[in-house]
Amino acid sequence: MQAKHKLLILFLVFCGLLSCRTLSSTGSGHSARNNDDLLRYYQKKPEFNAPSLSMYFSEEKRLNEFFDDRKDSAAFAPFLDSMRLQYPIEWEYVDHLVRYIQENIVYEKYNPGEDIKYPWETFAEGSGVCSDQSILLGKLLIYSGYKIVLFTFPEAEHIAVGVRVPEKYGSYKTEFVYIETTNIRPLGDIPYDSFEDAALDNPKIITIEKNGENSFTSVGKLMKHYMSLSSKYGKDFLYLDQKSRFLSMRIDRLQSVVDSLKNNLDEMQISYEKMHQELTANHNRINEMGCNGVVDNQELYEKCAQFVKKYNLQVEEVNHISKDMERESGITNLLVMELNKLVNEYNAHIEKLNSR
Repeated sequence: MQAKHKLLILFLVFCGLLSCRTLSSTGSGHSARNNDDLLRYYQKKPEFNAPSLSMYFSEEKRLNEFFDDRKDSAAFAPFLDSMRLQYPIEWEYVDHLVRYIQENIVYEKYNPGEDIKYPWETFAEGSGVCSDQSILLGKLLIYSGYKIVLFTFPEAEHIAVGVRVPEKYGSYKTEFVYIETTNIRPLGDIPYDSFEDAALDNPKIITIEKNGENSFTSVGKLMKHYMSLSSKYGKDFLYLDQKSRFLSMRIDRLQSVVDSLKNNLDEMQISYEKMHQELTANHNRINEMGCNGVVDNQELYEKCAQFVKKYNLQVEEVNHISKDMERESGITNLLVMELNKLVNEYNAHIEKLNSR
């Protein structure tokens, strides 16, 4: 079940115009998917048809066949190598590997799941149901050296991956943490909200024979990363895809700049109004002193000259503040326009995700 994403509220525009480049995200596995010969090989393999997805869960040997097959190992190697180069830190690597499947393998809403694809088929076609997505992720984790299991839920006709972690991070009192593949969720976040009560309470665990050996030991650092993101951007941020996160962070940073500029403008406005009041009072004082027009009295002339000089300096200062306010206001309005463009791009992207 796909989670719906929230739209952002459009900011108000005062004035101004600013052009900016639109941003796009690209999957690092796009070029690695092009292996037509291998795809045809798997498409020609005998299918194992079942009346429903849950029927597969009693076929542990059959599910293991997807992992026993290693004809795809060389084809997956460039993709995994690219991920390792981009994310050399373990917890970042696992996080982005999981997110790649969640974001780039489209869930087939209307597929009854009567036949499970081989991992390379799912990867090359870019779509599948929970069984296809989970087996693909499981295979990639094994190729990355990790030990995995499959969490299966016959009542819910659902399947997910578990990767071995230190015991305190495991799900269902096991040493494996739950990983959802059909939508974006943090590791360990079981989608109880997407299924009927108790449907995900007691999984049947499928053991994979041809497996990796390693544990995801730095999972604690990933959990701290989740907490940091939630604290800064809100919990919903964890359920956003990479492009939405990037746009959301840009919007957040730009909003902080705009807020700072607006606060500065407010302070300048207060100073301007205070000095303008002083100018009005001093102008009235000049009139009261009789400094307008021709002043014949030498003593009065000297007093008027000093006062008018001070008044003119105040006028210059007020005019300087006014120009600064005009400049700051112009910059603020341009940044607000940038914010609106980012929010529009974000909302269009979210609508596209929700329509999938």
